[in-house]
Amino acid sequence: IYGSAGGLTATGNEHLHQAIAGVPGTPGTKDYFGMTLAAGDADADADSELGIFSRRENMVVVINGKPTSGLYPTTAKTLTQNTTGVPGVTEYEDQFGASLRFVDFDSDGDADLAVGAPGENSWAGALTVLKATTSGLSGSGAVAYSQNHSSIPGTSESDDMFGSFF
Repeated sequence: IYGSAGGLTATGNEHLHQAIAGVPGTPGTKDYFGMTLAAGDADADADSELGIFSRRENMVVVINGKPTSGLYPTTAKTLTQNTTGVPGVTEYEDQFGASLRFVDFDSDGDADLAVGAPGENSWAGALTVLKATTSGLSGSGAVAYSQNHSSIPGTSESDDMFGSFF
């Protein structure tokens, strides 16, 4: 549902799902596609991208924004722990993307994407930062954090669910 200076509008809205051409993944029972969403400009074009979590598929789908008129589903890309450069390996119930937030972590003016995976390593959890570039998000330069990281206090334990944030 799009907004305007007068608030939310009733026209021009979009219904996104995995059966739309260009949107990665296959619609399935209990995918929970869209369970978590985040928006931010990760490619320096002044239009926000939309990050979408698909729970059962352990993936984040990122769709580019269009100037003043919505999203480009045909530009959608999938990011997982199996994406080149992203630390880790996709495993059942990692929940890579259960928490999403666009933040400019490196102060370059582009929004990087923080991706929480609270189910990683028996629910100990992890957080991966995907770096923004002028061509959008990719695994290049991605960094993963857990409570086993030297700069983070505590010890990684089952059921910590590190990487959960809302």
